[in-house]
Amino acid sequence: MGRDVAGALNGEGSGLVLDAPIPSTFEIGRGAVLLIRGSIASSSALRPRRWVVELDGERQSFDGGTSRALFLPVRVDRARAGTRARLRVIAQHRGGETVVVDQPIAFIEHARRPERIDTPIAICLATYNPDPTLLARQLESIRAQTRRDFTCLIHDDGSRLERWAAIEELARADERFRVFRAEHNRGFYRNFEAALALVPPSTPYVALADQDDVWYPDKLAACIERLDASPGTQLVYSDMRLVRGDGSVLAPSYWTARRNNFTNLDTLLFVNTVTGAASVFRGSLLDVALPFPPEQGRTFHDHWLACAAFVAGGLAYLDRPLYDYTQHESNVIGASELRPFTLAGALGRHAVNVVEMFVKPPQIFRNARAMLEFYELSYRRTALIAATLALRCPTLSAEARRSFALFDDRLRRAFDLMLRRHLGVIRRGDSTAMIEFKMGMGLLLAHLR
Repeated sequence: MGRDVAGALNGEGSGLVLDAPIPSTFEIGRGAVLLIRGSIASSSALRPRRWVVELDGERQSFDGGTSRALFLPVRVDRARAGTRARLRVIAQHRGGETVVVDQPIAFIEHARRPERIDTPIAICLATYNPDPTLLARQLESIRAQTRRDFTCLIHDDGSRLERWAAIEELARADERFRVFRAEHNRGFYRNFEAALALVPPSTPYVALADQDDVWYPDKLAACIERLDASPGTQLVYSDMRLVRGDGSVLAPSYWTARRNNFTNLDTLLFVNTVTGAASVFRGSLLDVALPFPPEQGRTFHDHWLACAAFVAGGLAYLDRPLYDYTQHESNVIGASELRPFTLAGALGRHAVNVVEMFVKPPQIFRNARAMLEFYELSYRRTALIAATLALRCPTLSAEARRSFALFDDRLRRAFDLMLRRHLGVIRRGDSTAMIEFKMGMGLLLAHLR
């Protein structure tokens, strides 16, 4: 439900409706983005040219554009942790300024309350209405690990009561398994965040697990050995075998079509290649990763963690399957098939799109809407990742600064994405489904509308 926030402040409704109330307390960790989203009713006379957000008089400005949608990613530095501020949202228009939000807000460094565990490995397993048979199989594969010095934190996202009872029963057999339950379903992104918030920051190694896969006995041992061999590396991920629910093999490797990428930040920002359940990372990465950035469209925990690990020290890949990745109709996320484009293939695709627009004029409008959707969802989601990491990792490499600059919403970034970065992806043979080009086109159209 939206919330009209302006009327009580200004004596007359400005028509601004927020997607969600601005919180009175906001967790920032090492720095965070407070995302204020909403829209202006079509009946409103308010026509802002720019938006300004003030924190105790310190201003951040945002382009009002011609859209009635409100999207204000407010950067909150770590130095504000433990303080209170007066937050004001101001619409700047031809007649001057109108304050549409005016409220206090408290900033805290961490809201997490980690569990007390005495093992060097924490496994965070997220569940939601799991198939009891598949979950039992997964838990048994975790129990069979050659590294037995782990604690498995199972965080449930508000499953039905009978499924929750099954989770409790399956975990009861081993004291290394602990169960936690959210009162309301928030989605897999926030469920994994809640599970990770239970991990003490001093824990050396953290692994992620899905509810329906099967781990090979040396999965933890192999990933940790690879991490220990490279002290600067923050996250290791492995290959996986794709299987059906009955265990029959669909593919011996995840990388039968896509090109794996763990060395180029541009490509990783465009398209994720790191599957959470394939990963083990250093517990110290949680200081960078928590809290998660705001969601924008379909947002993935493993993409965020991969980008955070890349910037914090780097990724490493183990080129052998270490678990069976189960594919079935109820998968929240399944395997992805993104094939790389050659230069000729990319030019051919662009030529087809151009010809189609001439032959079928309505296609122009459909394509324009699709590109604007890439801007609203993919580009802005990645911009939130970049802004959050820039706050939390102030000593960024030159590569990271160049990559993050692509997402500062400036018009010239559209041409950089559509030309130089698009050609770079093609030259490297990376698999992105031309998302960088679509982001750039969407950014261009957003500036023109």
